[in-house]
Amino acid sequence: MKMELAATKANLLSVKEGLALAQEGYDLLSQKQEVLLTELLHLIADVKRVREEADTALAEAYTSLQMVLAHLGTDGARRLAQGCQDRAGVAVQERSVMGVPVPFVKVKPTRIGPIWGLGESPALLDDMVEQFRRTIVLLGEQAEIETAVWRLTKELGKTHRRTNALEYLVIPQHQETVKFIQETLEEREREAHFQLKRFKASPRL
Repeated sequence: MKMELAATKANLLSVKEGLALAQEGYDLLSQKQEVLLTELLHLIADVKRVREEADTALAEAYTSLQMVLAHLGTDGARRLAQGCQDRAGVAVQERSVMGVPVPFVKVKPTRIGPIWGLGESPALLDDMVEQFRRTIVLLGEQAEIETAVWRLTKELGKTHRRTNALEYLVIPQHQETVKFIQETLEEREREAHFQLKRFKASPRL
């Protein structure tokens, strides 16, 4: 459907400029869409892997916790837990993928001081702590990847809608308008030329 504009040379020039901008925008958005899709395909394979690894690590860590509780009892485990000063340092940075901020999460468990004395705890308690540390790192990686996928997917959807609007609405509308104005101006020129020929051919008084 063409735009409702008067068939003038000024409007023809304006619509042609708009058409050129729309086509340029379409090309840029198509490139952006391709880059976003490529990035998503790289990440999607990692989503399943890290999710499975994190789920497995978490299940193993809680199994170890249950074994510790069975071995030490709730009161014994609570007493030892009071001396635990482990912390997890989390650093979040971002990189840009076609203007989309994609997070980079680094989780680093740190031990501030001794957890418990030598011979005070069974070896399975140390195993449990290491398993929870590993789980925390994997959960950080999972958060990073899933957040990146969510943001890129959202931006890809917006880009796809804009690309479709340009391809199926804006560009055809401008093309149709250019065609209409050109044909109208050409018809006017033919009529003017015909009228001029008739005037020249008419007998002079």
